[in-house]
Amino acid sequence: MGTEGSRPLDDEALDLGCGEGAYAIEAAVHGADVLAIDARRQRMDEGAAVAARHGLRNVRFAQEDVRRVTRATHGEFDVVLLLGLLHHLDAPVAVLEHLRELCRSALLVDTLVSLAPDAEIAWRDRAYRGHWHREHADDDPPEARRSKVLKSIDNTFSFRLSREALVRANPIGNCNAGPGSEGTGGTRLSGGAGGEAPPGRHRGGPRGAP
Repeated sequence: MGTEGSRPLDDEALDLGCGEGAYAIEAAVHGADVLAIDARRQRMDEGAAVAARHGLRNVRFAQEDVRRVTRATHGEFDVVLLLGLLHHLDAPVAVLEHLRELCRSALLVDTLVSLAPDAEIAWRDRAYRGHWHREHADDDPPEARRSKVLKSIDNTFSFRLSREALVRANPIGNCNAGPGSEGTGGTRLSGGAGGEAPPGRHRGGPRGAP
């Protein structure tokens, strides 16, 4: 497949938090076998319709929770995309661990990081600095949370890792943790800070999927 002068891909790719599926569709156009996952259908249905119009049979869209994606549930992939999603999660280190286990080659992460870490979470007896960021009001009902397509699917707060914590949590390959820069090991990080910390949540284990 692929465009003229380019080498067709034969990778198995996983696109998490795919939204409309722009990257999943582009990879499929170039020959990759792609599974695109998002917790919401609103935007994902648009991407599925585009793929269908172009006859792309090698990209599949599925509504699932990224926090439940593991090698045991989904197998292994050559390339894993986690673009613009990690900083909306309340258990980012656990998710990264699962993705490392199912990724054969390249894990590409594009995320906001905390530039002024003031809290920490613990995972497997290690502490990770960062910042609790509010995603929803405490009394937002589930349907209201799901309707906010650029926010977390259900967690009231997300934990944004510091640059140093993100590097330690994602130790495969080489990683350039400068804001907005690209790492040679397939990791891209963007700087960002802000939000408020929930009372009593400055230390403790990350919360998993409900």
